[in-house]
Amino acid sequence: MPHAQPIPIYTIPALFTLRGMLHKFWASELGGKRLPLAFWTIEDNDLFFDALQYLPVCVLSSGGRSGHGHTDDELQSLPIGFQHAVALFDLEDGFANEGYTAIPNLGEARVQEIANIYRHIGMASRAAVLERVLAASMRDPSDEDAMSEAADGDLPDLIDTEHEANQVMAYFRAESQAWSLPPELDQSEWQ
Repeated sequence: MPHAQPIPIYTIPALFTLRGMLHKFWASELGGKRLPLAFWTIEDNDLFFDALQYLPVCVLSSGGRSGHGHTDDELQSLPIGFQHAVALFDLEDGFANEGYTAIPNLGEARVQEIANIYRHIGMASRAAVLERVLAASMRDPSDEDAMSEAADGDLPDLIDTEHEANQVMAYFRAESQAWSLPPELDQSEWQ
């Protein structure tokens, strides 16, 4: 197992926000059980996937040195797999809320980064589809029909594609073995 890279201390507020969201949405299933702040240690796959889905909104809106979300530089200080989770699920969240408008809203560089993440995970076909949609967006960012046509039905929500969702979860489960809470925290207090 690789040496664990601590999450920066300024990310802890985002983890509290994430834990609060999970407690709210999973209250009946949890039955009062408190989830760990280190969400990557959650064993239940559905709960872990939800944590990954909610991670971007938490990291981009809370924590960071300002307390109002992480800057691009602060995101770059996170462990690589953590960065990948924020990027990939930010796009998934964008698709769920904005449809194909999420592509021009994220911008060419960010979408290409996400395509590269898919490729890194072993999802080359999903990466290629995303690049086709990006190319359509670059031609006309307002033409959602052209982006949809470029996707040709091959870019479903991850949550709706069990094989791909499992592949993504396996990647993040493996990557999270290299994540840890900051050593200055009393670990027992946050578990």
